[in-house]
Amino acid sequence: MARKFDMVKDIDEKKETLKLVVRVKDLWFVQNWDTSRHIELILLDQKVKKFRCSLYFRSGMIFFC
Repeated sequence: MARKFDMVKDIDEKKETLKLVVRVKDLWFVQNWDTSRHIELILLDQKVKKFRCSLYFRSGMIFFC
């Protein structure tokens, strides 16, 4: 049986693995003064709650904030 989707409002530090369903409303790239880049996103969850997040790329890994 497949796992249920997690809601964005239920995200906390206790869960290591989440199954989210979101829609990307807007996306843009940001170039910092030290030539590092990251992606800013506006996401909508299943209940159409809007939230903003950032994706940072460092040493071949992706960090989500």
